[in-house]
Amino acid sequence: MSHNENLVKELQSVYAEKYELSTIITDKNGEVLSGKEGNNPLFNTLYEHLEENLLDKIKQAEAYSWSHSTPYIYDLWPGIYTIVAPIEWEHGENFYLWAGLMIEENTENLVKAQLHSDIEWNKVLDETPILTPKRKQRWLDGMKKLANLLSLCYKDLDEASFYNKQNKLFQHATQAGNSIELFFERFISTHPDFEFLGIASPSTEDMYKIKHVYGEKIQPLQGLTFSPGEGFLGRILITDKHEFWENVDKDPRSILFKRHHVYPKSFFCIPLKNDQGIIALLFGGSYSRVNFSKKSMELAKTLATIVQTGFLFQELSQENIIQKNRLTSLIEISKLMAATPDYKRIIYILVDISLNLIEGVFSAVVLKDPKSEQVKIVSRGSPERDLGEYAKEVLDRYRSRSVSTDHIEISTPSIEISNGKLLIECPLCYRDNILGVLCVGTNAEEKHQVEEHMSFLQTLAIIGGISLQLVEQGEGSRMDKEVDFLSRAIEQFEKDAYKKIEDAAKIAKEFSLRQGLPLTLVQDITNACRLAVYSPNFLREVFLDTNIAEVIEEGKKLIHRQAEWTEANSSAQIFALVQVYLKGELDAFVNEMDQKVGIIEEFYQYLQETQVLEEEITISAPVDPVDKIDSITSTIKELKLSPREQEVLDLVIQGLNNKEIAEQLYISGHTVKNHVTKIFQKLEVPDRAHAISKVYRLKHSSG
Repeated sequence: MSHNENLVKELQSVYAEKYELSTIITDKNGEVLSGKEGNNPLFNTLYEHLEENLLDKIKQAEAYSWSHSTPYIYDLWPGIYTIVAPIEWEHGENFYLWAGLMIEENTENLVKAQLHSDIEWNKVLDETPILTPKRKQRWLDGMKKLANLLSLCYKDLDEASFYNKQNKLFQHATQAGNSIELFFERFISTHPDFEFLGIASPSTEDMYKIKHVYGEKIQPLQGLTFSPGEGFLGRILITDKHEFWENVDKDPRSILFKRHHVYPKSFFCIPLKNDQGIIALLFGGSYSRVNFSKKSMELAKTLATIVQTGFLFQELSQENIIQKNRLTSLIEISKLMAATPDYKRIIYILVDISLNLIEGVFSAVVLKDPKSEQVKIVSRGSPERDLGEYAKEVLDRYRSRSVSTDHIEISTPSIEISNGKLLIECPLCYRDNILGVLCVGTNAEEKHQVEEHMSFLQTLAIIGGISLQLVEQGEGSRMDKEVDFLSRAIEQFEKDAYKKIEDAAKIAKEFSLRQGLPLTLVQDITNACRLAVYSPNFLREVFLDTNIAEVIEEGKKLIHRQAEWTEANSSAQIFALVQVYLKGELDAFVNEMDQKVGIIEEFYQYLQETQVLEEEITISAPVDPVDKIDSITSTIKELKLSPREQEVLDLVIQGLNNKEIAEQLYISGHTVKNHVTKIFQKLEVPDRAHAISKVYRLKHSSG
């Protein structure tokens, strides 16, 4: 028993003894809150012995329906009186102090006659206090003081009980974990003031839907939709404030509930919010209680705070997962770019990854050749306007920024609106030099989504800008300049031969990278193709620390059948394949071999793959549309995926979202989602960005 409960019993005992009465305390339904205290003979005898005892009479008393706020005399039996003193509790609700019993003077025989019992009433009645005007006032005044003291005790006791309920509520929230059903079930079972609970959240931009209900008789409301301003729930969406309604069954706004045969008498609704506004509505109420006590209101608010915190925690957890995935994606992208020191490949990666990570509708990299007036565009999707015109506008904007005096950071992204679509433009910078612009179209409308996209794309653009610059610097080394000088010398005498040399170098470099050869080896093979017309001895004198001469020498031996193919190194084999291919003699060369597998088969596969079509435009000239980047189908086919999953992955890499994939393959969006989930599981990746990154890595490592 708590300290306050002991105090209540002690006050009862003291006042009972002082006024020769016995006391008992009940709630408004006649249920005993504090048992009998005192030695009043008639009270105690009737309390303990009669069939229809004192407690039955107290439960049946009409006094509960009276609106008295001060003590009064009430006859439980004709001629037998008690004092009833209302104990103020809270929110209009009272407890009741019963103090008695007393009889009027010279009524002993009349009282005995109606009691009809074999108890010796003479002695009991002789010791029972007589109700006189003087005593009556004294008793009423005394019981009023006692009721006031008891009111203070019960309010303090209720306060402690409220805090205990709050503590249990937090305990239940912890024990329930992520199960809101279990949490609400425990709440309703331990708090009888609430008989049902529910949660409504947005279903469309203009409509809300009741998605969860808990408790009895509330199931018909599951799935009910409403708009702002409609009924009790819709009102909260407009006022943005919590409400507690009483006598709801008499309120016209309850028609929304009555249509579904739900009849609450009291109802509350509390908005759950985050930084952007209302994210859900928590509601509940009672079918039997017409009002809420102050403590019930506070408890409902505490419940809302816990649920809101849970939602925010889930939101933050989801955001943390997204940010973690984006961070790991950036790490993967950085690794991929570092392992792919190829200008063109880096651009393709930027276009693919940016489109997929934010599920955009359009992505492009716009590059300007610093040595000419040409603009290069590599894109996926369409900005729904002339691409060449858009590219010129982009370069004009960022060229003007570089000479602007507005102190705008040169790498700061910007937002443009084109045909109702939001385009995020992020400069690809290295120091104060703009190498190009990454442009991504998105359907995002929420401000926080756009800001997240901008932050991520800016980081991606910074990584891309540095990677492109490093590639340019690597290509501009001293040895490359010497190779370039010697190859350009050929151009002065034989332009056709020079073109073939450059084509050979391009093919050799791309295929060598696909084979996963070391970068120094790739460079030697590429340079060997560019310098194939020079004698190996001359090249040994010029390039002391490379294998260019050896690659040319061994490769030519293979071409002229002066060396065994199986004994040659991969550098010489690639050199030989490229040379005979450009002469149109590849099939004849291969047909004379005993073995046609390994690197030869892979070279054929490389040649058969659809190549990316790029376009170079002159700023002052008309622009033709740019073709999309083709998918890397052959690499996808090497994965252990079903034919349908291969189709889906190909479209994912092309930048299509689930809806667009469903339309293209004539399947449902749910089926697409299942395929995508299985693809992620088989590739052991968490999201689209990692899937694309993995395919690219496989493409480069397999050749």
